[in-house]
Amino acid sequence: AAAIAATGDIVAPLLDGFRMEGYRHLEGACNSDFPSNPTCGYPKYPNRCLVPGTYPSAPSPPLPSDCTCGSPWVRDRAHAMMGALAESPAAAWGATMASNDAFHDVSDVRPFHLPHTFSPAPGKSCKTAGLANCILNTTTVTMPVYNVYDSLDTGLYPVAATELRTKMKSRSALWGSAGVNASAIDFKKLDQDNLDTCSQINAAAYAW
Repeated sequence: AAAIAATGDIVAPLLDGFRMEGYRHLEGACNSDFPSNPTCGYPKYPNRCLVPGTYPSAPSPPLPSDCTCGSPWVRDRAHAMMGALAESPAAAWGATMASNDAFHDVSDVRPFHLPHTFSPAPGKSCKTAGLANCILNTTTVTMPVYNVYDSLDTGLYPVAATELRTKMKSRSALWGSAGVNASAIDFKKLDQDNLDTCSQINAAAYAW
């Protein structure tokens, strides 16, 4: 019993890391196009296919109700770092973000899966929508990439995802939704020429 408990202590940080990733071998990934886990609450966007009439069929049998909705790391950390609302003028009125993530192949076009800000509605901001509490309700899309040798299960190769390819809203778009004046949003500085944000997110993952 003591040895089992000691093993649990050793692997606990590894399991925590797997859960933060949304590791596919703990619980399988959900498919937000055909919801089966009621806790996910992931709204579809844009829910259209490149070629009309090519929407895929639902999985049969349905995916389990305890499947993994998306990556908690992206949901709770990465998208917040991308938005950096605490570093924006919107910090003055307490702007925050509530994000949700789903697992999909980022190249999928049946249907498309894109990050989206649902509230405030597109074309509006916390200010123009008259929101007393500025909370951006957003979604992201993540594609975990695993080593091709993982399926061999030999213990010789990495088993965690080697990459989380993620579609997120741009920082300038998030600042705009939060109500930051357009004159204070420099797309080139915040996004186009910004070489730091992705590296900071990666560094935070290693530090975690």
